[in-house]
Amino acid sequence: MINQRSKIVTMIMFVVALGFLVYGGFKYFSEKAKFDDLVKSCSEQADAEVLSSDPYTVTKRKRVSKYNSKKITETYYHTTVKYTVDGKDYTCKHDSKTSFPVGAMTTVKYDPSDPGRSFVGSMPMNSYQTHLRTMIIGGVLALAGAVTLLKSRGR
Repeated sequence: MINQRSKIVTMIMFVVALGFLVYGGFKYFSEKAKFDDLVKSCSEQADAEVLSSDPYTVTKRKRVSKYNSKKITETYYHTTVKYTVDGKDYTCKHDSKTSFPVGAMTTVKYDPSDPGRSFVGSMPMNSYQTHLRTMIIGGVLALAGAVTLLKSRGR
């Protein structure tokens, strides 16, 4: 049986979990909509010259078994390219796992109605999936809190 203090703590945790669920869901769906719109609207392509490609690393933990995980360090690149549409120069900043040598030529996809809106290569990096974990954790914890509160209510 849950006493009054435990019920209050459970309700607070439920509200916090619900906050994670709402925040994660909002960020996931809004970022996914932006990503889908960018991919859909960037139908033209142009040749681009690489101005810079600066490396940075991201360290993550990857589970290798039920009880063990290992650190994985991945290298990404902040790449800046310059391209021309109808005689006007544009720059595009892009993060990717691919290193481009400075001065090399690559392809940029851009929006014909707004040529400044673009991405390098065939597909932009999708960052919206990082919010999926927050949404799932919030949903599971909110569900657990709701079940606990409903069980305590029946007693």
